[in-house]
Amino acid sequence: MTDALEPRVGAAEAISPDPGVKRGTEERGGWIAAWVAGRKGDLSGRTFRTLVLTGFTVCLVLISGLWFITRSTAVGLPTPAVPPKGHYDYAGLIHLHSDYSEDASASYASLARTAADQGINFLIVTDHNTLEPIRAGEEGWRDGVLVLTGAESSLPEGQLLEMNVPSTLMDGSETTEDLLDAVARDGGLALIAHPAHRKWGWKGPVDDRIGGMEILDLADQFYAAPIRSKLTALALLPFNRMRAYLELGTENAPTLRIWDTMTQRRRFVGVYAPDIHQSIELWAGKRWSFPPAAEIMRIARNHIVSDEPMSGDFEADRALVYGALRDGHLFVSLDVLADATGFMFAGEHGATKVVMGDELIAEPDTRYSVTLPSTAAALNAVTRVLRNGVVVATSQPGALTYTYEDDRPGVYRIESVVMISTAFGADREVTWIYSNPIYSGLHS
Repeated sequence: MTDALEPRVGAAEAISPDPGVKRGTEERGGWIAAWVAGRKGDLSGRTFRTLVLTGFTVCLVLISGLWFITRSTAVGLPTPAVPPKGHYDYAGLIHLHSDYSEDASASYASLARTAADQGINFLIVTDHNTLEPIRAGEEGWRDGVLVLTGAESSLPEGQLLEMNVPSTLMDGSETTEDLLDAVARDGGLALIAHPAHRKWGWKGPVDDRIGGMEILDLADQFYAAPIRSKLTALALLPFNRMRAYLELGTENAPTLRIWDTMTQRRRFVGVYAPDIHQSIELWAGKRWSFPPAAEIMRIARNHIVSDEPMSGDFEADRALVYGALRDGHLFVSLDVLADATGFMFAGEHGATKVVMGDELIAEPDTRYSVTLPSTAAALNAVTRVLRNGVVVATSQPGALTYTYEDDRPGVYRIESVVMISTAFGADREVTWIYSNPIYSGLHS
């Protein structure tokens, strides 16, 4: 995480029509050379050349973006997929902000309506350092969406999400120890937010009362994107917003390394976070409501899998969601590419059958199976099996099922990868689905 070249004068002098006459810089190359040299007007040479190069770059990006759009498949709402037999799949978002945060603009009601329009089943809103929405009665079923309240706390160690904790918590005086005690006492869940962020990344040891972390944070992806990707995204925004957002996706290898290290020590849940604010500060307290939740909610989601369906009873469904999260019965998917509902990562040994998040014995005949939804065929997706963070097996492109046998102890998880077109250069690989692990012979 150079200075512009100065124009060569010798060549211009050599081709001067009258070598005997001493000419100024403006005369040697005509008015174009004078502009490039930066001597026209009041601009300095370096400032003017910077403006020229910037304008040229923007024009090039716009032209390339238009060309890219004409050859790219439109990215729209996810295509519905059929959930696997025996399990219910509920899509939801964790870590988004409402107007209970000073730097966010959406109400609970508007977030729920937008989620309902997107086919999202649950939201966990985590405003900064407050649980006031619980006391204000904001939790509940809204427009067919289960809306829950947690909090994002700014601590000396970093940012921490707390969920399923009492509304009496957070009067502004809590220490990290106070928060983690409350999480452990009340059966809550604490997750590290922005774990690898250069400013907000977690510092110091990870307490045993912390149950997991964000493995993909959309805001972190946007911030970390290189300037070329940001310029490309800016050019694409007026024409194809989803493609623009995809240009900002960067490799999250540092975050995955932290997660793989933690899961080899103990069960440690991985989730996706959009970190929605819908508010960008401009100047003098003026804010721009961007990017809109209706677009951000389309990009990626958490999918929890459950043996039981939601019932419509708030307390029961609240327990179902938090129980699945705590147990790691979920996967993360970039649903803007295709709806991943129907994905399943399971393991079995003899009569014992488990799903992602569970533990399994590590002996001969231990088998892992992956089922991709029907939408994977159009993506030509490739399934990769990782053991302790290292790829140990790969499926054929487009295969909807894949089976792998391994009797070694380890932490096994799945990544389903696809190739997408880009505005510049060759197509690039992105991860469509991240499963939570199956823990084999480690933590029992």
